[in-house]
Amino acid sequence: MSLISQFFSEKGKILSRRMNRLTLKQQRLITIAIKQARILSPLPTSPRTKNK
Repeated sequence: MSLISQFFSEKGKILSRRMNRLTLKQQRLITIAIKQARILSPLPTSPRTKNK
């Protein structure tokens, strides 16, 4: 999970290609992998809210 976690922000959004320094093909593969991981495991799909 640590490998995939470097490709999305703290808010759970997938980082842009320019921020990741990936090619278009690599970014598409990373996007697919993150979406599959969200289905299979507890990766963030929305930002975590803090309880006050």
